[in-house]
Amino acid sequence: MGTLSGINVAEQQANPMSELDFQVAAKIQKVNRDIEYTFINGEYNKATSDSAVNKTRGLVNAITSNTMAMAKKPLGLWDIADMVKKIYGANAPTDGLVLWCDAVTLFQVNADAVQNGLTVVPAAREINGIALSSVVTPIGVVYLYLGECLSAGTAMLLNLDVLAPVYQPVPGKGNFFLEPLAKTGAGEKYQLFGQIGLDHGPEWYHGKFTGISTTFEKPTYSRSVYVANAADIGKTTG
Repeated sequence: MGTLSGINVAEQQANPMSELDFQVAAKIQKVNRDIEYTFINGEYNKATSDSAVNKTRGLVNAITSNTMAMAKKPLGLWDIADMVKKIYGANAPTDGLVLWCDAVTLFQVNADAVQNGLTVVPAAREINGIALSSVVTPIGVVYLYLGECLSAGTAMLLNLDVLAPVYQPVPGKGNFFLEPLAKTGAGEKYQLFGQIGLDHGPEWYHGKFTGISTTFEKPTYSRSVYVANAADIGKTTG
């Protein structure tokens, strides 16, 4: 529970009330971040002995069929539409595809939409508790999400319907459980144990962009409005 410091006050209580609960909650937050990072960037490894570690394959490494190298160019709407076409050409569904991207790419897609007279609709849909914006391409609607744990210059077009976590519960204990370890002196040690992997579904249901420009390029021109019979504006008719 920690050591109280300062002036002694009657009935003073430690903060936090339970050091164990506090540390477990903090550790679970870190575990959540580690899981998200691994689901994006994990490198597959199948353990062949007790000394080896099973590792799940992340989405970046899983997607190999539908890929596009951007050669340091910004990602635009036509690039996204082309990737949707690639997924369609692989006989995969194109409904509900989500562009998982970083802030620079999200800015660039919004700027490209404005230049082409399109509108990015904020919070157009919620999938698995994730609020998504949307934009229309010639083949269908694509949803946009500001993702995390992505390498610079990388974005993915994902079918969230086929993504799911896979758990490996321990018989009689479940998964992600807290258990005490051998006590040493006055100290108490615990371990938080769990095993989880990613089922990414058919990898050709997704697409991957690499080598995207990491610098936002502001629009260089604005939209033009043309008025028919402009010479007649202001004239009155009899």
